[in-house]
Amino acid sequence: MDPSAGGELLPVTTTSEDARRRFEDGRHAAFHYQAAQAREHLDAAIAADPNFVLAYLHRGGMSLPSERKEYFDLAGANRDRVTEDEGRMVDAFHAFLWDGRVEDAVVIFSDLADRYGDDPYLPTYLGLRYLHNLGDHKRAKEQFERAVLRDPSFSQAHHWLGQVALGQGDYEVAAEAFLQYARMAPDQPRPYDSLGILYLHQGLLNEAEEQFAAALVREPGFVDSRENISRVQVERSRRRLEDAVRSRDNNALSKLFTSAAQVTLPGASVLAGSAAISSYWEGTFSGNGIDTRTAELHLGLEGDVATELGRYRIVAAADETIAAGQYLTVWALTVEGWKIHRSIWTSDR
Repeated sequence: MDPSAGGELLPVTTTSEDARRRFEDGRHAAFHYQAAQAREHLDAAIAADPNFVLAYLHRGGMSLPSERKEYFDLAGANRDRVTEDEGRMVDAFHAFLWDGRVEDAVVIFSDLADRYGDDPYLPTYLGLRYLHNLGDHKRAKEQFERAVLRDPSFSQAHHWLGQVALGQGDYEVAAEAFLQYARMAPDQPRPYDSLGILYLHQGLLNEAEEQFAAALVREPGFVDSRENISRVQVERSRRRLEDAVRSRDNNALSKLFTSAAQVTLPGASVLAGSAAISSYWEGTFSGNGIDTRTAELHLGLEGDVATELGRYRIVAAADETIAAGQYLTVWALTVEGWKIHRSIWTSDR
């Protein structure tokens, strides 16, 4: 038990033991980022007990914003049936997920975490607010460690300890946290996906792809890993672009654009078609190299389009930067792999 807090778990009020079991299964799935399973269990809990406040609350947390208020309203409408502290959970969820009052949620979670010293979920809720909403890595880490202290089998906390370390650039600590998560939850896809993301940060594409594939073996429909495999493939194409520019390989360069591609570069007209683009680039970057860095990458719903936002540098000898700026690229998945379909480049100057 956490020595800084009292004992016991936060009350979970329900009239049905089946509803309680399905709620716990749903919360467990949610904390492993298995959204579909979480929603299924929580819906079953609500069906077994239509007045189940915490089930409505967590179901709202797993919903799109357009659906969230309905669940939160149902949780609030039944709060007179539960304990005062369950009612405060309603206030906390509503504060950070609906009203944007993160600090108010932090106060509630902090107080409840102090008073229910056997409950690993409460410091985790608190740690997530520090990590995702307030950017306070130090306090987030303290809360995730607190969760592990309360329940050494609470494997999900190791995922977030790894995320904290990854955000701080401590790859060694992040790797150990994710590996510990995998050892404790070998059948879950998330730890392998997390390891894959770590390898992506390190530029180890083959190793990253292996981990994403391992996640999909455990859950073929795990959306994050399916998207992350596409991220690896886009990254490979991006590197081939750099290599083609550096080696002045016009043939390789032309193969990285769709036949209907359009590129807009600073100070240039719109370039249309792979042949025109590659010829222009070969002349523009003659004797120079290009260094690109992805900041964000978002896949379309069908998985055949990706939008990348990043920064570039045009570099001469001795890694001297002669131009730099941002770019926005739309990648299209073709039978020959990912190719640039649209790209707009801006200059810092």
